[in-house]
Amino acid sequence: MIRHATLSLNEATGEKKVAIDLLIQQYLIFLQKLINTLWNYKRFFGTFVPKKWYKEIKSPLTERYKQCAAKQALAIIKSQRKREKKTKPIVHNASIELDSRFVKIEQGKNSFDLWIKLAILGGKPIYIPAKRHYHFNKFFNNSDWTPKKSCRLRRTDKGLFLDVFFEKEAEQIKEVGGAVGLDLGFRKLAVMSDGQIVGKELKEEITRLYLGLPSCSDQTGDAL
Repeated sequence: MIRHATLSLNEATGEKKVAIDLLIQQYLIFLQKLINTLWNYKRFFGTFVPKKWYKEIKSPLTERYKQCAAKQALAIIKSQRKREKKTKPIVHNASIELDSRFVKIEQGKNSFDLWIKLAILGGKPIYIPAKRHYHFNKFFNNSDWTPKKSCRLRRTDKGLFLDVFFEKEAEQIKEVGGAVGLDLGFRKLAVMSDGQIVGKELKEEITRLYLGLPSCSDQTGDAL
């Protein structure tokens, strides 16, 4: 079972925001060029993209970021595999799927609860302050949930955000007890296969409602 919580990166300085925007811009350019390459070669399968497929694409991204983009490009292309009419994907403002090689969340030691360590162009990391909130703490402070190594960096018209993913083992499916059949009807609301009957007065109640008479449950006291 996987859930996510979103952290705002809008507390970053203007200089750091520019650096993140430049990273996203160059990543998306490289991602689209690689999608075009995979599309031209009709590469709708596989688990990784060989380096020779993208080594000629010029980009300021580090080799690790190129590998990350290649993995994401292949996943995007493979989404078209089963479609009868395939359409080449065009990325406009796609999110960046990152792992622990690029992002690390550290505990804050000042007015900010958290610091996000993010690798940018050139491989140099920057630190971005972030604040916890109820939804994040619900998973982060719960020992049943474990932070995943992957996260998602995205930019919207409201700014920069980081989606942090958490996972835990799914609850076991109940394997004891028997199945009960259910038959819905008009005279009786439900009849169970084990003999239970629910809503024996259904027909009478519907008739009273149709005639505008009070329900049996509304009739209190003794009749005059």
